[in-house]
Amino acid sequence: MANKQLRDTKGEAEYEWLKGVAVAGVAASRVNLRVVTFYTMQGVARLNQLAKEARLIRFTKRFSEFLEMHYNVSKWYARNFPEINLPEHPPKNSMSFFSKHSSTFLNERKTKLESYIQSMAKVPHMSRCTVFLEFINATHDDANVLVK
Repeated sequence: MANKQLRDTKGEAEYEWLKGVAVAGVAASRVNLRVVTFYTMQGVARLNQLAKEARLIRFTKRFSEFLEMHYNVSKWYARNFPEINLPEHPPKNSMSFFSKHSSTFLNERKTKLESYIQSMAKVPHMSRCTVFLEFINATHDDANVLVK
């Protein structure tokens, strides 16, 4: 089986800079008299092709923050790479309090968020999008060296 390489818009090989991103935890917390859910994700990032080290990234966000990030990344791409389409964001469901906190719903959303972040990371130039890098706590000055 041939190893398919991602290509950027100029035909140059892209590298897999973000690996193993998964939801490490889901927690409910009270915020302003409402119970909200936080998703903690982690993975390994290598922020430039020549880097010999990978960095552990970990971030905790509410679903609404994923929506906001998607909107801001879309604006960044529209300005810099209008020819590139982004993956769709998982839909926000309007459900009752009890449905939104059921294990079935949370597991489904967890799977969709993992797939979404993994898909976003495969978009050409995403490793240079500061909006996305800041969202996943993977800025270039990150000090969490994992592997050298």
